[in-house]
Amino acid sequence: MILASFSNLLLRYKNKKMVDFLGTFALLTLSPLLLPQVYKIFYTKSAKDISIIYLICHYVTALSWYYYGIAISRPSIFIANLIVFVSINFLIIGKILYN
Repeated sequence: MILASFSNLLLRYKNKKMVDFLGTFALLTLSPLLLPQVYKIFYTKSAKDISIIYLICHYVTALSWYYYGIAISRPSIFIANLIVFVSINFLIIGKILYN
């Protein structure tokens, strides 16, 4: 409820600086989330605990968000999801190599 109200407030007043700040914050917090998992797979040489279904779903989602960010010209969306997309590719490679 609070989040929806905050979102409506941003959209209503078109507070570009706040929207850009939130986009940048999301970029900086979302992008590195998969890096520990990538590190773990290649360090331990084991990917048995990662679901290929999860990887495929996340792959499609990140790719969709990437193209959406390009379509609406929002760098924070497409850069974040490009980084996520690359991380997922490393996870898939690790899954193939070390399953």
